Parts: sequence; structure tokens; C-alpha cells
Amino acid sequence: MPNMTDYARLWEITVEVVKDRGAQIEDGWEHHAYRVRLHKLGDMVTPEFDWRQGYGIEDSAEDRPDAILDCLVSDAWSVLNSRGFEDWANELGYDPDSRKAERTYNACRETAEWLDTFLEGDLEHVATTIERL
Repeated sequence: MPNMTDYARLWEITVEVVKDRGAQIEDGWEHHAYRVRLHKLGDMVTPEFDWRQGYGIEDSAEDRPDAILDCLVSDAWSVLNSRGFEDWANELGYDPDSRKAERTYNACRETAEWLDTFLEGDLEHVATTIERL
């Protein structure tokens, strides 16, 4: 079974760091923050999005297209596989009365839309048959 690393290599998915925001602390989590976009086979491009990784990960964002893609697929599939906001919130431990949780849900829905286009309608296949990291 192919894994996410194999999939990213097959489709020549690369990461472009649009902006390196450096070291940050958010909710007590120390991490490195980036603004990135993915490229596939040289011509397909995603919208820009934020990517954060903990200090324990020594690779730069450019070296992690498989990990970034894996996280995006997870976020997208979580909303596509739910029956709506309340179901999604309850499944992932969010408060269904939280506006912040609703914003997160809507951001995941937007991710699902452009990611499915980026993956040429193959999001379900990637989410369900490609071995995750």
C-alpha cells in the first residue's frame, strides 16, 4: 500500500515557503510558523495557508510536503466525514457552542474544497487508501 510520502513523490508535490514567521509561542506551544503553499507537478498550486511545526522537528517546511499534505487531508476528511458542525465538534472534542470551533470547522471545509481540486477530485481516495504518516 502506498503511503503519503510515496504519494507526494509520485505527484511531485513541493512546498513553497511564502513567509517564514520564525519562532512563536501560542497557547503555551513553542513552534516555528510559516505561510506556505503546495505545488504539484509544477503547475497546480494551492492557496496560501499557515503551517506550524514544533521545535522537535528539525526539517524545514520545504522538506515536509508529505507531512503537510497528510495534515491537510486529515483536516479536510474530518469535515467531509461528519454530519455537520455539531457532529464534527463532538467527534473531535470541541464545544459545539463555541464560535472559535465553528471558525475552525469552516476553515476545514474551505480546505476540503480546494484540496479536492488540488488532488484532482481524488481526496476521498487519498484519505481512505493512502497510508497515513
